[in-house]
Amino acid sequence: MFRLTVVSTVALQTLGHIESESDCFESQQTTLLQHGFHVAASEQQVAATDAAALSSFMMHHSPVIPSLDGNGRVCMLCSLPPAERAPNQSYVQRSDCGNHSLFENPAMLQVPLSSLRRQATKGQNETFGWCELNVEKGCADAIYNEDYMMFAKSVVIPDVPGLHYKVASWDQYHCFYNGWLSPEIKAMQHDFQGMTAKAQELCESDALVKRGSQGNITMSDMLQRWLHALPGLPGSRPSYEDSLFLAAWACAMGSAACDMAYCAYTYCKTDDGFGTYEECHGWDPVKGMPVDS
Repeated sequence: MFRLTVVSTVALQTLGHIESESDCFESQQTTLLQHGFHVAASEQQVAATDAAALSSFMMHHSPVIPSLDGNGRVCMLCSLPPAERAPNQSYVQRSDCGNHSLFENPAMLQVPLSSLRRQATKGQNETFGWCELNVEKGCADAIYNEDYMMFAKSVVIPDVPGLHYKVASWDQYHCFYNGWLSPEIKAMQHDFQGMTAKAQELCESDALVKRGSQGNITMSDMLQRWLHALPGLPGSRPSYEDSLFLAAWACAMGSAACDMAYCAYTYCKTDDGFGTYEECHGWDPVKGMPVDS
């Protein structure tokens, strides 16, 4: 999601040696669940990192290029889908997000994400972590437009020469472990109400509630569980437990439905592992993944 050309001195000191792999990420579009760098850091080092260092690290070392929202604030994953994926679509992008921007207020890394949720009122839209922090803000836009494919299609996995889609291995396993490559989830790609209900059911399940889906997960907690698996490196994968935790984190951010739709649209299970986009039989950039893929 950002470019790796600038190295933060603070991040190097606190997170250990970082080996850039920026050549693998020349487009803006990779997922928040991926990083194209090597982090040789212990979990204790990450846990000890202060909020400012973690914020600087996210700003300068994620493989996704940060962009600006309509208010000139830095945002992550807030782009519209490419025209070829959403022809004749007219989407509205929210202009009321970023009020607690992670990049303006690094102390937000330590704030329980559940505290950012507010129900809609007569004069204000519903809000939550995706919107307030300006992280994966495209999910807030997708919810506003009642179309999760708006987010799923906005994430473009690069076909890296020599590696192809292997840089997505972390996401593939994360999706698989959570059951988001199943025919049931694929059948809901274009069903906003159905995917919303399924995500709510998941977020209220005992498995995710006990991992913090309704509780006090913070962005700092997520980074500690995320970074040690070296996401974004070919062949990397999360543990089953970390996948469940990251699903709970998505719930705490506002909804897991956007990630569920992204998984269903982007990946499939194959006889020898996983496929991405056209590697999956019947995938269409507009319609998405066939239910039986």
